[in-house]
Amino acid sequence: LLPAARAAVAVLDAWANDRFQRSFAALPTPLQDQGLTGLANGLLPAKDFPQQQVFRALHSLALEGFLSDPRYGGNRGRLGWRSAGFSGGHTGHGH
Repeated sequence: LLPAARAAVAVLDAWANDRFQRSFAALPTPLQDQGLTGLANGLLPAKDFPQQQVFRALHSLALEGFLSDPRYGGNRGRLGWRSAGFSGGHTGHGH
């Protein structure tokens, strides 16, 4: 998946450079959202790149990290759990 993620970053950077003469990372959040929405809907100029499939895979991984058990390296400070109203995990350490 790493090559696909790198390719998605390249697609987003090319889009940002073409439209705004800036890297994707340098864009303000609303414009980044616009680029990600374009990627999610397969609307960015990227011939033969499976934008929608790659976006779905990356989105799933981001959610898994945000909502995972912190002992596995994601969900720092249980922020994902707290935002979902969940106070703990199966480990008994979330109280």
